[in-house]
Amino acid sequence: MAPAEIAAADFRRDWAQYHPGCLPLGWALHSHAASPWVRFHALPGSKRYAENATDRDITLFRANALGDRLLGIGQCCWFIESEAGDPSRPGEVTLTAVETDDPDDPAWSFYARREPRQAGANCDALRLSIADDGPKRAIWMRCENGCGVCAL
Repeated sequence: MAPAEIAAADFRRDWAQYHPGCLPLGWALHSHAASPWVRFHALPGSKRYAENATDRDITLFRANALGDRLLGIGQCCWFIESEAGDPSRPGEVTLTAVETDDPDDPAWSFYARREPRQAGANCDALRLSIADDGPKRAIWMRCENGCGVCAL
């Protein structure tokens, strides 16, 4: 079995163990009865969008602090990105979900990789994009216990 196939099988096993019957999407976890869900506001006063560099710094600080607390610094995590539509990126673990009763629902493609949890690094741009309702969607899930946290 190729390394990508092993990684895909490992991810499918881990995801099914901790979040059965649920797609790896933040909003899907929110509506899934078996998953506890808490929303943390990224900005003071429940302000929705960053308006300046100070707001962006606060958003990143809070996202990284939450990730460190829930997932643990350096802990093995699944990093799962998703996009609506057919798979477009070769070379990663790709899982496609098409199971829906609504013809208007998109098919989702998921890209999962195992990596140690770290604040900042190359994830800050992604976290800010998600905070601004950009097209990117991503979650992290701790391999050892299934604890998941959205990008923000």
